[in-house]
Amino acid sequence: MKHVFIVGGTSGIGYSLALLYLEKGFVVGICGRDISKISDSQKSNFQVFQTNVSNYIQLHETVESFISKEKKIDIFINCAGSYAEDVADSISYHQAEEMLQTNILGTVNAFEVARKIMKNQQSGKIAVIASVSGILDYENSSLYTKTKRAVIQIAKAYHRALKPFGI
Repeated sequence: MKHVFIVGGTSGIGYSLALLYLEKGFVVGICGRDISKISDSQKSNFQVFQTNVSNYIQLHETVESFISKEKKIDIFINCAGSYAEDVADSISYHQAEEMLQTNILGTVNAFEVARKIMKNQQSGKIAVIASVSGILDYENSSLYTKTKRAVIQIAKAYHRALKPFGI
């Protein structure tokens, strides 16, 4: 049986991926900041964890509790993201900080947790969901766009570093 763990799996693209992998017969673990987004009837289909991706220790402990001696993670997907409209100075410092913490630090944390586990098991795939806005270059691009550009660049760096290990 294959195992997938999805960070940011309690809503949006992450939740849709969780349902898809569940349908394909995977054991699915998901985490997010707000697990109340998932109905109680759906929670029984997954291993659900309330976790903040910007807290490395919390994320590491969450993923470790998902795996056991019999399991491994075949696929690790980071879908966590934070968005605040930041056009025309409408973003607060708190919103900007949350976006930076989740989108950039959270991406590094997810890669580090996945890297350690997959190097030990000598296999696995890591995927990151960013945004098409991260590859566009336009004059009035937002902070969100720049964080997603950073996510893409971080993913490229980890891809290059982990490729020799088959990850």
